[in-house]
Amino acid sequence: MEPDKGRLSLLNKALSIVYIVICLFFVFKNNPYLYSTETLKSIFHKEKQDIQAPVPTPQKGLLQTSDLKATFMWRMNPSRSASHDPNETFNRKYEKLWARDLWVDGDPLFRHARWSFDDSGFFLVADQPVLVATDPSGNLKWKLQLDEKNALFSAQPAITKTRVYATTTNGRVFCLDKQSGHIYWTIRAASGTRGAPILIGDQLFFFAVEEEDLKKRTHLFSAHPETGEVTRVSKEDLGPINNLPPTVNETLNALYVASEAGNLFALNYESGKLLFKTSTSDKILSGVILAEKKAIFTTMDGKLVAVDAKSGTMAWETDLESPSDSTPTFIPDYNLISVMTNNGYLQTVDINNGERKWKFLTHNGSPHHNTITLRLKGKWIEEHEMKWRYKGWVILAPCAEKRVCIYNPERGQIVGRIYLDGPLTSETIVDGKEFMVSVLTKNKETGEETTQLLRLGEKNQVDKTTAAPSGGSPSKPAGDPEES
Repeated sequence: MEPDKGRLSLLNKALSIVYIVICLFFVFKNNPYLYSTETLKSIFHKEKQDIQAPVPTPQKGLLQTSDLKATFMWRMNPSRSASHDPNETFNRKYEKLWARDLWVDGDPLFRHARWSFDDSGFFLVADQPVLVATDPSGNLKWKLQLDEKNALFSAQPAITKTRVYATTTNGRVFCLDKQSGHIYWTIRAASGTRGAPILIGDQLFFFAVEEEDLKKRTHLFSAHPETGEVTRVSKEDLGPINNLPPTVNETLNALYVASEAGNLFALNYESGKLLFKTSTSDKILSGVILAEKKAIFTTMDGKLVAVDAKSGTMAWETDLESPSDSTPTFIPDYNLISVMTNNGYLQTVDINNGERKWKFLTHNGSPHHNTITLRLKGKWIEEHEMKWRYKGWVILAPCAEKRVCIYNPERGQIVGRIYLDGPLTSETIVDGKEFMVSVLTKNKETGEETTQLLRLGEKNQVDKTTAAPSGGSPSKPAGDPEES
């Protein structure tokens, strides 16, 4: 019986096609030029890779545990409550020690920069494709310029003893040497990032946007601080979140993040499990603070909201009568919350039931409304007849056009004022017993606006002959109108 020549011919053709396909696969796969596009990678792997290999290759074994400790903490503590160490007490009289222009190479990009600060210097971001580091006097140390189209640094960086971790709007994460700006590693985790990166233990956490089924979804990611190895932590889509740093609850291993859609999410940062999702009446404008087992924040429709930090159950909601992007501040011993509305009204609210205590028009003309709280020294408690049982806690808040005022939380009495050289362009940051703040001023010769960095120190506690840093202005008292 003769074989079927037609069948053999078809079989040979099929085998030939398979052979050719296999050859083409290995030609493409082993040719780095032909195999360098995302399109071919997607064809052969079927799934788009989420992570690019770090460039340059990171070196292992260089980081110590102490290297990962944060040296800048937004609003003083992981709870974001802006309540200073109760063991420290402060003066109520301050003066300018020095001022320094914050332009970088004559570039006015940083007129309204967000900046972070530690004892090594300042790290500035201004929604631009550049991250800048200066020394403590404001002199340029290094800058990192992005060369990718439409890519911007998206938020304040996370700063440790030896490293800076920064994220970009196109999903890239950088690990930099704090002193030199040298890139240890960089990866692209997704198509974009939201919020600020944060270090918890030995992991760097950040929120990134992925495109799935033609939809954008926001997830929590973690990266190994030394190698840049990235893991998606959460499955829950958080939607568009605000660009403020998340809040940490170390007792519950929880991260709290606010959504522009009006949702508050609490996630277990170890397992990625959603602990709760609480929907509110409008977009959440502020950061989230934790105090007295509550998570507290403000909304666009003028509400101050408190929910149970463990369950997300609504505790109370208070109408502030006007929107506020001010992140609330907890005042210990008084058990009050201070918050400033965008039209300049400073208010206090009982943290237990949401009852409003007092309301005061500050005439704050700056776009900054956040407050902080700290303790005054005993002599000022006595002078202003403040009740000793409240331990001297006071509120620092922007007021008028060029001032920071100190308020008695019991009844809103002003107990101190600090004059500035111009309108505020930043929040006030505590540095030991001194304060750092930036203001908008005009060059006397050219009339051009510039941002100046100011250091304020306790009045009569410093050497009046202290020289300003190179390029800065001479020392000049900030003053107190009660003495003028």
